[in-house]
Amino acid sequence: MKTLVILLSVIFTVFAQDCVVEVPATPLLATGLSALWFLQAPCNQSVACNQQFVEATILDTTLGKVYVYHPLVVNVGTVGALAPTVPVLPVNNQVVIEFGSNGNTLTLMDNGAGSLQAGSCVNGMVGSIFGQYAYCNGPAFFTAAQNAIGAGLLTMPALGLGPDGLPCPTIRDFFIVDMDQSDNVVTTYLVVGALVAQNTIAANTKFPNAVLAFNGGDERLNGVAVAGNFGCTQLKGVDLTDASGTATSTSMALEEIFASQRQGAPIALVPISHAMTRVNNQPSLAKTNLYRSGVGQPQAITVNDADSVIYCQNIYFVAPLRMLNNERVLVNGGSPDAAAANSLFAFLAQRYATSFSADGLNCQSLLNVAPPVVPIKNMGGVFVGATITPPNAVSSTNTGILTTTNIIIIVVCTVGGTILIAGLIGGIIWYRNRAVYS
Repeated sequence: MKTLVILLSVIFTVFAQDCVVEVPATPLLATGLSALWFLQAPCNQSVACNQQFVEATILDTTLGKVYVYHPLVVNVGTVGALAPTVPVLPVNNQVVIEFGSNGNTLTLMDNGAGSLQAGSCVNGMVGSIFGQYAYCNGPAFFTAAQNAIGAGLLTMPALGLGPDGLPCPTIRDFFIVDMDQSDNVVTTYLVVGALVAQNTIAANTKFPNAVLAFNGGDERLNGVAVAGNFGCTQLKGVDLTDASGTATSTSMALEEIFASQRQGAPIALVPISHAMTRVNNQPSLAKTNLYRSGVGQPQAITVNDADSVIYCQNIYFVAPLRMLNNERVLVNGGSPDAAAANSLFAFLAQRYATSFSADGLNCQSLLNVAPPVVPIKNMGGVFVGATITPPNAVSSTNTGILTTTNIIIIVVCTVGGTILIAGLIGGIIWYRNRAVYS
């Protein structure tokens, strides 16, 4: 009987993907940022598909300098494997806090003394949360950032060129975006058994066998994986999480600021078809604008300003061709998740295919075209390549007849070993990958 109870408990924890995080008092101050942010049971910060992440970006409104801090999320009733670093914030500052989730949904919980109001925290609309994303103090922060840019205090690095000679992608590039644009954060943690620590030099030294917990999404994909593979520069700030004072990091907010200044047309902004901005699975302009406010994007005045068809057309014409032209570089890039794909190329391909399909933005039906990217999976369930059929470029006067030129990438692979896990476990892995990397 005891074994059955333990087994049921494990199964329940694995599927407990609607998670709640308690926001501590004064979340926009150093005391709140460095407090423990408690993940409520039954979700468990040691279980990959339950993990929740918090990321703060700080702007010195006097000097225009930017900083990043990664608050620590731990299981309720526990402490950190190491005490969180207490950041020293500039006297005059604006702070934005962004949240990311590896589960289905993330709900922010008040500490009982008004912490959500103190942080100007937004979980979505009343009765309709975003899902895997939330933010605190977004509009005030991004307004201050644009003011600092206008005053010449906050400056941007050059965008640079990718290996194909085109401008490096930003988080608002149609080569990067997917069905859930501008979601999740760059923050990582170290999991030490049942405990969690901030990912610092000291923690890595003390816990060399710790497991890295990361939040898969657009921001980490662009700011870490693609930027590293393409040799592109990102806007970074001093990482106040690390007491050494030498670490730097990009963040969700910094990537959005950088894109606001460097992304050329066409510019990807959260569309009305975004999975996290729907209400009762129906498009909502109000919720789309609420989401955009949290990532510093301009408001859509009408539905046409967030049009799904135009968004799909840009994804259709931009991403497959650039993916193909950079295939040799991307194949040599490390996959953000080796369990999902064996290279950065294969990872991008499977992600694109999901976004283009009826389970994503439904671009295939909206445009009435065949999927331009068909990922290839090996016998072990890992994506290893893709067939890409990039569409021909069309002029702005095109009547909507989309033609294509077939270009096929053939991936040859061998599968060795024995498949040890199948059935239910395989389904769990598939579901987790879809939830985390959508």
